[in-house]
Amino acid sequence: MPNMTGTTPVPEDPNAVKYDDITWFGIALAIVSNAFISTSLNVQKWAHNKNEALGEARKPYTQLRKCPRSNFTNSFPLPL
Repeated sequence: MPNMTGTTPVPEDPNAVKYDDITWFGIALAIVSNAFISTSLNVQKWAHNKNEALGEARKPYTQLRKCPRSNFTNSFPLPL
Protein backbone atom coordinates (compact mmCIF):
# COMPACT_ATOMS: atom_id res chain seq x y z
CA MET A 1 0.00 0.00 0.00
CA PRO A 2 1.49 3.38 -0.99
CA ASN A 3 2.18 6.00 1.62
CA MET A 4 -0.68 8.55 1.45
CA THR A 5 1.15 11.27 3.40
CA GLY A 6 2.81 12.62 0.28
CA THR A 7 6.35 11.85 1.43
CA THR A 8 6.89 8.96 -0.95
CA PRO A 9 8.24 10.15 -4.31
CA VAL A 10 6.11 9.15 -7.26
CA PRO A 11 8.10 7.36 -9.94
CA GLU A 12 8.12 9.02 -13.35
CA ASP A 13 5.93 7.39 -15.96
CA PRO A 14 8.23 6.03 -18.67
CA ASN A 15 5.42 6.33 -21.23
CA ALA A 16 4.76 10.02 -20.50
CA VAL A 17 5.21 12.35 -23.46
CA LYS A 18 7.76 15.11 -22.89
CA TYR A 19 7.73 18.30 -24.93
CA ASP A 20 10.74 20.45 -25.62
CA ASP A 21 10.78 24.26 -25.74
CA ILE A 22 10.20 24.53 -29.49
CA THR A 23 7.01 22.49 -29.17
CA TRP A 24 5.64 24.83 -26.50
CA PHE A 25 6.63 27.79 -28.69
CA GLY A 26 4.70 26.27 -31.60
CA ILE A 27 1.63 25.69 -29.44
CA ALA A 28 1.71 29.27 -28.14
CA LEU A 29 2.23 30.63 -31.67
CA ALA A 30 -0.77 28.67 -32.96
CA ILE A 31 -3.01 29.98 -30.17
CA VAL A 32 -1.93 33.60 -30.68
CA SER A 33 -2.30 33.29 -34.46
CA ASN A 34 -5.81 31.89 -34.16
CA ALA A 35 -6.82 34.72 -31.83
CA PHE A 36 -5.37 37.29 -34.25
CA ILE A 37 -7.16 35.78 -37.25
CA SER A 38 -10.44 35.60 -35.34
CA THR A 39 -10.17 39.24 -34.31
CA SER A 40 -9.31 40.30 -37.86
CA LEU A 41 -12.30 38.50 -39.31
CA ASN A 42 -14.61 40.06 -36.73
CA VAL A 43 -13.31 43.55 -37.56
CA GLN A 44 -13.79 42.84 -41.26
CA LYS A 45 -17.35 41.62 -40.65
CA TRP A 46 -18.09 44.72 -38.55
CA ALA A 47 -16.81 47.00 -41.32
CA HIS A 48 -18.90 45.24 -43.97
CA ASN A 49 -22.01 45.36 -41.79
CA LYS A 50 -21.42 49.04 -41.05
CA ASN A 51 -21.09 49.83 -44.77
CA GLU A 52 -24.13 47.68 -45.60
CA ALA A 53 -26.25 49.50 -42.98
CA LEU A 54 -25.78 52.75 -44.90
CA GLY A 55 -28.20 51.49 -47.55
CA GLU A 56 -28.31 53.82 -50.53
CA ALA A 57 -25.57 56.02 -49.07
CA ARG A 58 -23.24 53.03 -49.14
CA LYS A 59 -19.83 53.71 -50.64
CA PRO A 60 -18.09 51.50 -53.21
CA TYR A 61 -15.14 49.54 -51.93
CA THR A 62 -12.68 51.70 -53.84
CA GLN A 63 -13.89 54.85 -52.05
CA LEU A 64 -13.76 53.50 -48.50
CA ARG A 65 -11.18 55.00 -46.14
CA LYS A 66 -8.04 52.91 -46.04
CA CYS A 67 -5.19 52.55 -43.64
CA PRO A 68 -2.25 54.74 -44.79
CA ARG A 69 0.04 51.71 -44.75
CA SER A 70 -2.18 49.86 -47.23
CA ASN A 71 -0.80 51.94 -50.12
CA PHE A 72 2.71 50.86 -49.19
CA THR A 73 1.89 47.18 -48.72
CA ASN A 74 -0.17 47.04 -51.91
CA SER A 75 2.75 48.51 -53.85
CA PHE A 76 4.84 45.43 -53.10
CA PRO A 77 2.66 42.36 -53.74
CA LEU A 78 3.94 38.95 -52.77
CA PRO A 79 5.19 36.80 -55.64
CA LEU A 80 3.00 33.85 -56.58
